[in-house]
Amino acid sequence: MGGLARRASIIKKLRNSTPGGRKFLLLGGNNEIFDKRDPGSIPKARTAPGFIKAYELMGYDRVYLTEDESRWLVQSGQPLPALFKAAGPGAFAEKIMVGGIPVGVVLFPEIEPGLAKPGKAAVNQVLDAADSLEGEVKLLVGVSHWGKRAESEFLKTSGHPFDILLGGGVGPGLEERLMNDGKTFWVRSFFKGRALNVIRIMKLPGDSGAKWVLGQNVNADVSVLSDDIADDPEVGGLFK
Repeated sequence: MGGLARRASIIKKLRNSTPGGRKFLLLGGNNEIFDKRDPGSIPKARTAPGFIKAYELMGYDRVYLTEDESRWLVQSGQPLPALFKAAGPGAFAEKIMVGGIPVGVVLFPEIEPGLAKPGKAAVNQVLDAADSLEGEVKLLVGVSHWGKRAESEFLKTSGHPFDILLGGGVGPGLEERLMNDGKTFWVRSFFKGRALNVIRIMKLPGDSGAKWVLGQNVNADVSVLSDDIADDPEVGGLFK
């Protein structure tokens, strides 16, 4: 669990080094606890309470799990706290207030069993969920674990309204990529949680048609959870 304890140290450092007045939105994507592509990554049931407490201590606003991860927590005897939301057969939309700014988040649905990529119905669910937040939020964020190829196709062909897409699943991690003529900022998580994606927004894109410009209104970097980063003792202690 050293990766989680090192992540806690990075998050604490980011919070401490952020000038006053700036706000954090801290989201965890699918495969936060384990990735079924790697059966050896499934933790022992006795560690479930530690995972729940760790995300609370790190100050996550929401942790979006896969159905498998949610099932593991419940089967380990842990009720799913409000902090956690599991992906399912349908898309899920919610509004999170970040320093008085309403941010919309859409959790993409699970890919149907037997399909290599999401079907048209899944894409439409995502678009409908996004539409349900229209006019209510200043920033719209998608959280996907569809894999790089499916995410790229979605971004190019769906006519979606997302300002940011936090991707995951099959395919390489991605520090930053501007899509749709700069209207969408796309990042992807790294396999086995080896890094923390950090997006710094200096100014919201504003009206429809506005664009992200690297170095002007947005920046991104990746904090690698290398062995030279000291474990946060409080989070690390949860798994001893």
